[in-house]
Parts: sequence; C-alpha cells; structure tokens
Amino acid sequence: MTPATFDSPTAFDSQQHKSLRNLSDGLAAAIAVSLPWSTTATGTLVVLWLLSLIPIRDFPSLIRIVRTPAGALPIAMVALAAVGMLWADVSWSDRLQGIQAIVRLLVIPLLIAHFSRSTHIHWVLNGFVTSLTVLLVVSTIHWFWPEMPLSKPFFPGAPLHDYIVQSLLFLVAAFVLLHRAMQARRDGNTMECGALFALSLLFMTSIVAVTSGRTTYVVFPILLVLFAWRQKSFKIGAGVCLIGLIFGGIAFATSPYLQERVASISDQVRRYEINKEMTSGGFRLEFIKNSVEIVSAAPVIGHGTGSIKGAFERLIKNGRSQLETAPAHPHNQLLASTIQWGAVGAVFLCAMWLAHLWLFRSGGLFAWAGFAVVAQNIVASQFNVHLSDSVMGWLYVLIVGVMGGTILQGDRQPTKPAAPIRSSD
Repeated sequence: MTPATFDSPTAFDSQQHKSLRNLSDGLAAAIAVSLPWSTTATGTLVVLWLLSLIPIRDFPSLIRIVRTPAGALPIAMVALAAVGMLWADVSWSDRLQGIQAIVRLLVIPLLIAHFSRSTHIHWVLNGFVTSLTVLLVVSTIHWFWPEMPLSKPFFPGAPLHDYIVQSLLFLVAAFVLLHRAMQARRDGNTMECGALFALSLLFMTSIVAVTSGRTTYVVFPILLVLFAWRQKSFKIGAGVCLIGLIFGGIAFATSPYLQERVASISDQVRRYEINKEMTSGGFRLEFIKNSVEIVSAAPVIGHGTGSIKGAFERLIKNGRSQLETAPAHPHNQLLASTIQWGAVGAVFLCAMWLAHLWLFRSGGLFAWAGFAVVAQNIVASQFNVHLSDSVMGWLYVLIVGVMGGTILQGDRQPTKPAAPIRSSD
C-alpha cells in the first residue's frame, strides 16, 4: 500500500543531474555512518547535504511533500516555535536555544522529497547498520579496556555517547536486522537468516550485558509487540514474542546488573516519596510535578519558546520546587512542548508522530525501519527529550526522511544493493 505515486522524472534524466543526486545520496549515507560516532561530523555533513540540493532544485517534489501531513507537520512545529519566541519571557539567547532544539525537523520534508526520487535508499540503511556494527565491536573492547584512546572513560562499554543513547541505537539496529532475517527466512536463505539473526542477538546482548538504559527496557517490549503485530503470520508473530520473552527472562535471571537497574526504580521512588530524597527517580517525579504546575499557568499557548529553564527557576525561587537548580528540560518531550507552546504544541507534536507512524503503515524493510524509529522516539520521549537531543533527534529526522522518501515512490523500487540490506524489501 502506498500513499502517493509520483510521475517518472523528466528534468533529472541528464547525466549531470544523476551525478548530483548520487552525490546527495552519498552524503546522506555519510550522515548515517557518522551519526553513532560524532555529532560534529554529523552537523557538518548535514550542511554539505543541504548545499548539494541547491543545484538540483527539485521544487516540484518538495511542494508535493509539503502538502502531505508527514511533510507539513514538521514545518508547522518549527513555525510554532518561531512564533512562540514572541511571547517568551526569557532572554533572546534562551529563545534561540529553544528553537535550535527542533529546527532540524525542517530537514524531514527535504529528505522525503529527495529520496522519493532516489534509487539509493539502501546506502543510508546499510551505512547506518554497518557503522553501528563497528561501534558494537569498539564498545565490547571499551568494556574490557575503558582507558582505550579517543574514548570517554565515564561509561565502560559506551566509548562515545552516553549509555542511554548507545543502547537505543543498538536496539534500532537489532530490530532492523531482525526484520531482514525474517525476510531472508521467507526467501529460503537459511544462512543469511542465521547470520542476521545472530548479529541482531549480539546487539541485544550488548544492551543487556554492556550498556543498558532503563528507557531501553521500556522500548524493547513495545517494539517487540509491534514487530510481531506487523508479521503476516500469527504463528510467526507469536513465535517472535515468545523468543523475545525467553531472551528477556534469561537476560534478567543471569544479569545482576540488569536486576539492579530494574530494582532500583521502586527504591528510588520510595526514597523520594518518604524522605524527599532527590534520587534519579525522584528527580523525574519532581520534574513531572513541577511541569504540571508550570503548564497550568499557561495551558493554551504555553510560556513561549525557550522558557523551560526560566519557568523552573521561578518555581525554585518561590519555594514551590524541591529542585536546587533549574533543569534545561523536564526529561519528557511532550512536557517540554506543552510548557513552551501549551496544548497547541502538544497537539502539533502528537499529530506529527501519528502522521509519521501512518506514513510507515505498509510492509517491507524500509517501512519497518521508519515505523520502529518513530515508535522508539514516541516511547523514549516520555523519559527524555529525544527530538531535541542531537543524536536521537538526527536519527529521527534521517530515518523518517529517507525511509519516507522510498514509501512515497509508489511502485518504483531501488536497484539491488550489497548485503546485508536488500532494497527489494
């Protein structure tokens, strides 16, 4: 099922335009490769990719995309943030920081428009999974050698980003590979199925044994159920869920670290409720409590773009918060939007998420990759501000944009790429 079908390209048939489009495709793949490693490199490559679009000037495709909910709502979010700067009672520096956190959403319709005519979507997905596979090896080495060069020693097994980001990236890779393994099984390619399933299992093992965030433990069962639901066979879906439950049970039973991470949640909440102790869980509960009070003061249009820290500072100053310092965000994307733009912001954010989920409702690997990233972002954003986070925000933009482009190609399919990802999916 495809939401739209575009006419075959006419002005892009020249060799020059094909070369320019290939360059843009390659830069997008480079962004995917750099994403798990360097935010600076990612930002630089995004700028180069945007510059590469100038000589292509594919305005008709962009106009078509902007007329769809998937392309229009990211623009609407940024437009709301721009207008919200007008009524924010904070410095212009804070207002600019507030809009910078989501301005990357403007890249989504550009990516969808470009890749709606591209035959190289597989470059991006292959590059992303391959890059994460290399990071998986480096992460394992770092677990045993935390002092390895060019790494951060704070989280053994997370040499570059914090463990929350890395474990979520690994989770996305694991489910992309799992889908590809299932496709290989249906194609009768037993060896490829086994290899891809084993690699997916290695990513999951790393999450459990090396770097794990509690947010990932919440996202995992939800993605597992969604993956099983999207299978064409009830038996296969039930089997996937059973395997996932068995893996999770074994992991929990054999990992004291995992048991401690899960058990600490109730202990932290209890210490906060009884002794008002600011544990990790206590901080989150206080963020929610304070956020609800802030939102109630301006429920419709919020306090304006970039107003989050200032709003918390006022609560602390008035003795209405147990926090000692004001946070930059409430560790919840929906609350962050509602504080700044009220119910209007919450509606816009939820509408964008739903539009992107709907975009990826069809079957196939590319649709599943997009669906999984959107679902992961929705769930994880209840515990973090992942649309505003550099790594997870760009992951959302890149995968939604690129995978969304291939969905909107209609019946035109990319040419066959190299393993492990096949574009025929």
